Amino acid sequence: MDLRLFIALLVLAVFVLGCTSQDVVNITKPETHVSKPPQLNISVSNTTAVVPNNAISEPVNFCKKVMLTNSNTTKRYLYFHDNKISWFDDMGQNSQLSILDIDKNVTHTIFNSLDNPISLNHPSFEDAIVLRGVEVFNLTSNKTEKYNPPGSESKKDANIWNDMVVFSQEQFTAYEVYYVNLSEEPEIHAHRVYAETAVDNRLPKIYSNIIVWQAYNVHTGMSKILLYNLSERGNETVYQFIFNGKFAYTFYVEYLPKIVELASGNVEGQELYSNNVVWQGMTGSNWNIYYYDALSNKTVKITKDSFNHTNPKVSSSYIIWEDYRNGNWDIYAYDFTKQKEIQLVTDSSNQTEAAIFSNRVVWIENNQIYTCLIENN
Repeated sequence: MDLRLFIALLVLAVFVLGCTSQDVVNITKPETHVSKPPQLNISVSNTTAVVPNNAISEPVNFCKKVMLTNSNTTKRYLYFHDNKISWFDDMGQNSQLSILDIDKNVTHTIFNSLDNPISLNHPSFEDAIVLRGVEVFNLTSNKTEKYNPPGSESKKDANIWNDMVVFSQEQFTAYEVYYVNLSEEPEIHAHRVYAETAVDNRLPKIYSNIIVWQAYNVHTGMSKILLYNLSERGNETVYQFIFNGKFAYTFYVEYLPKIVELASGNVEGQELYSNNVVWQGMTGSNWNIYYYDALSNKTVKITKDSFNHTNPKVSSSYIIWEDYRNGNWDIYAYDFTKQKEIQLVTDSSNQTEAAIFSNRVVWIENNQIYTCLIENN
């Protein structure tokens, strides 16, 4: 081999072996390179997802939302029970009541309805709801089939559990709490649960033998959350109303052995499932979420920060509420079993009128109804 050629090859080999990746020049057209942010180590504590202060991250949601409606009407009074969702479509003169069965993918519509749906799935009827105070309306027959209450007194805020319906009825300028048993034969009677001078008793809820409601003092503007156990009721006095010399109707007044005061002050929004009662209470200038366990007779404050938390709902395993800690209304939850908070939906839009049954959540967002299942967390 020519000596000069050998020396040239040797110099070239030494040059190549001595190069680093930074010494290599790419003579092709360079590509634009966008650097990826570092992976975030997100840990979930017993409050919320914890993200490092110097990190920017999208919210971590524990449910995947699905849109159930596709109309531009204004939706209000969302109610959810046993996979049936009901709401009021505000369309001016053609307003309607809609009921969606998620399992059957069937929607019932009652046109020109001025009544918001109160409760669903009465066990005596298929596809039944409660309207106009305490009427049980059968969607299949399109008829009122149980208890069209007598009298001209204003009735509202009905809630139903099995054959028991509770409602508020106006008496002497204030509202009192009543219940009826739809299985009573041959005549259904209204039983008065509670009355107090200058107190409006609002939004009673019933589950099994327990009734809870808000007692609002019209003079002070403050309220109490009260609980009554029907299994502990006392004797009754029977009153018969006579109008124009003729029998009008009968109602029963309870002598109550014990009413439990769960909270007082600026409190409202009570809801009930099984032995758990939830409500919102004003702490300083912010609303927080509380729940009472009737079995342990303990009250627990769920939220403790300086933001507003409203509209609590409760199921067998979770409490959900609307939360303003991110500058708009999101949905958070509390897991009874794990005793920790979960952020469910924290998108940039407002999520409102949230409701829950079992582990399925529904809500209104941008005038559409969405749902999601709470996943393992």
